[in-house]
Amino acid sequence: AAGQDFSLRTLLLRMSRNHVDRFSPEVAPMPSVAKQAGVGLMLGEEKGRDGVFVKQLVPRGSAERTGKIKIGDQIVRVGDQEVVHRNVAELRHLIIGEIGSVCEICFLDQHGQTYTVQLRRGTPEYLDSLSREAGGRGGEELKPSNSGSWGPPAGHASLQEENDWLRAALRLAESHVRGSKEELRSLHVMFERQKEEAEKRMAMLQEHVTRSDEERRMSENRTWQAEESLRAAELKLAEASRREQALKEESRKAYENEQMRLEYIQELKRRFEEEKRSLETELVRMHDGLRLERSKRLEEEAANATLRQEVERVSEAYKIAIINNNEGAEKVREQTEKIREIQRHNSNLTILLSEIHPRLTVLEQDVLSVSRMGAFDASNGVGGRGGGATREEEVIMA
Repeated sequence: AAGQDFSLRTLLLRMSRNHVDRFSPEVAPMPSVAKQAGVGLMLGEEKGRDGVFVKQLVPRGSAERTGKIKIGDQIVRVGDQEVVHRNVAELRHLIIGEIGSVCEICFLDQHGQTYTVQLRRGTPEYLDSLSREAGGRGGEELKPSNSGSWGPPAGHASLQEENDWLRAALRLAESHVRGSKEELRSLHVMFERQKEEAEKRMAMLQEHVTRSDEERRMSENRTWQAEESLRAAELKLAEASRREQALKEESRKAYENEQMRLEYIQELKRRFEEEKRSLETELVRMHDGLRLERSKRLEEEAANATLRQEVERVSEAYKIAIINNNEGAEKVREQTEKIREIQRHNSNLTILLSEIHPRLTVLEQDVLSVSRMGAFDASNGVGGRGGGATREEEVIMA
């Protein structure tokens, strides 16, 4: 009976491992393996809440033996590692360890209070054997203490709790079986529907294959025609390529011409701008010149007015000068007559001199000859004749 009870418990545990609660997306029991074991906790996650929570306590497990851990408590720390934001798989690797070792876990209860317990890793049978050994040595079974140490359940109370848990697990298994049956029926209906659809698709496929053969033959004819058309199109394409090349060349030349035209237009614009600036400068200069000319004209008008006054004054003076000039002209005529008289007298003197000049020339020659003769007589000692000749010459010169 004990063996059958253990087999039923094992089966229920396996079924509960495979069961996924609709309100908790992951429920991962803590399996026991050779030399590795958990602490008797069945954990899971809940939608809309962050963290891992206690879903079930394994009967006679280390967690149940403490008497503190309740379903719905949240694990916040394992050893010295915070696990609030970790998932079930990560906690499983942290909790499972060597059988007989101790794991310290901190829980957060539903009232917001935290508590820490030390749980020994091991299967219920392993923990029962430890309890029996402790009872054989001390004569008493180990019981839960306030410090969170563990011990075997107390007699009938533990069996009652195990029976309650087994009933709950059985109801869970029955619900799982009903769900599986419903799912199986829906799968069967789906399979029949898919089978009918597959048969229809097969018939359609065969019809499609028949049509495909006919279309293939027609396609071959079209392919042959298309090849002929392709060859003709290739010839046309070659001709079109040549035309395209020529067109590209013309487009390139047109583009270059357009660029040159644009450059010429830009040059014209630049020259126009320069000419415009020069004209504007010239216009400004002309405006300045006009302003200067106006000022000069005003000055000239003022000067002309002054000049007219001066001209009037000079005219009066000129009239007076004309009168004086007439008087001077009479004097000039008189002086001119005198000058003409003097000029006539000079002419007469000139004529007289021209008549006297040959005579003077002859006289000079005679004087020279007399001088030579006087010099010769002096050298011969004839002083008296020489002195007389000199006196005669003086008389002639006089």
